[in-house]
Amino acid sequence: MKSQGRSPSWLAAQICCNRDNIYKIFRRQHIDTDLLLKISVALNIDFFQYYVDAFRTKKIQNVS
Repeated sequence: MKSQGRSPSWLAAQICCNRDNIYKIFRRQHIDTDLLLKISVALNIDFFQYYVDAFRTKKIQNVS
């Protein structure tokens, strides 16, 4: 978000919530997939790819 010059208010408008909720999202340890998808679309970043990469790495480590 910062690298794109986007503010929490901007993201809130994109995912249809208020700015305070964005700060709550930032503090969470977990995020549901629907919300992650909305944020991914808004920022045009595939955050799911991080999970796929972590899964593949773990899967390869378990095979070794």
